[in-house]
Amino acid sequence: MIRRLGLSFVLAIILTPLVATDASAITAWARKYKQDCSVCHTGPMYKLTPMGAEFLRRGHRMSDDEPTLNIAELISINTKLRVHDSNAAGHPSTFEVHAFSLYTGGAIAKNWSYFTEFYLYENTGRTTAAINSDLGRGKLADAYLMFNSAPERAVHTTVKLGQISPTQMLIYWNVGPRFTETRPYIVNNSTVAPNTYRPFIRNFGMEVAQTITNFHAAAGILNGTGTSVTNSTDNNESKDFYGTADYVLDSQGSAVGVYAYRGQGLITPATGAAWENPFHRIGAFAQFARGPINLTAAMTRGREQITSAGLKTDNRGGLFEADVVVNDKLGLFARYDYFDANRDVSDDEAKGPVAGATYRFFDPGRIVFEYHKQGKRPAGGGAKPWEYRVEVAFMF
Repeated sequence: MIRRLGLSFVLAIILTPLVATDASAITAWARKYKQDCSVCHTGPMYKLTPMGAEFLRRGHRMSDDEPTLNIAELISINTKLRVHDSNAAGHPSTFEVHAFSLYTGGAIAKNWSYFTEFYLYENTGRTTAAINSDLGRGKLADAYLMFNSAPERAVHTTVKLGQISPTQMLIYWNVGPRFTETRPYIVNNSTVAPNTYRPFIRNFGMEVAQTITNFHAAAGILNGTGTSVTNSTDNNESKDFYGTADYVLDSQGSAVGVYAYRGQGLITPATGAAWENPFHRIGAFAQFARGPINLTAAMTRGREQITSAGLKTDNRGGLFEADVVVNDKLGLFARYDYFDANRDVSDDEAKGPVAGATYRFFDPGRIVFEYHKQGKRPAGGGAKPWEYRVEVAFMF
């Protein structure tokens, strides 16, 4: 019954764009600059344009920005509604209000800006107890104060302090604004337990970055990951470090870049003595943008200690994604993911394709449909399970 209900909901979502009309809802920054969302986001409102990437790296501000404390120009509300289904055992079809969150940020002084993303509610995915008790949580995703030495110039130095993540990941690795609902394995999967590190990490620390027209480089120092990749207060003296460098090749946003991370977390097992696990991850990406087509390829490799006795292992990952903007409302995407968390264990890599479409049904709203044939090879053999996801997201 619920599976039929889920499929009916999918059909309703797919048919909605055929009858939906444009609404006048515009997000905070679009209100401030009196611009459509497509100025900073391609087609269906998500992947960043070169102007959108520059806006992010200046501190969520334009080069000629006037500081403001007008709350209507600094804050937006975001809601995500989802339904998903799978033929995997133990994964029934389900509806969920995935998240309700606040986005706030912008220029508040000549050289200063801020940004905060706060989830007032997020579904944790558990299936016991009431949804509004242990199934929901509040979460601080990003929160930082940012100094820009010369926000009006093409050459400027920035310093961020707070809960941060590398902007290169947000722009080019399909972590932040993107066509898909899910993130790629290589940025969203941790390595070998108990190490929780993954490139999409948001922790307390500081970053110094330099922009020279089309070149951008950044270096950050963060709390060690410990047992969490978000909101982690360090539990040892060691700090984690990251560095990024990338170069924009043309006016349409084609770019190349590299990423590196080195960390050392304190592992505190339920039994036995605590120990530290040094690890590192390096990666490179290339993005080709031409007209309605955007192609992204990336790869990572890393090494880490996985036992208190000093045993180490390697990991590898990669992705290839193709996005096509059909028009200013509709976009299509397909991606292949690969991530092997432990190269010493055979047949445990997660891999496979995901494909779908995203439709912008009004200025700050979109519908995404995804079909997955991903994951690890089933232990008993056979085909990987399939999964579909539908997400309705809107902001105002």
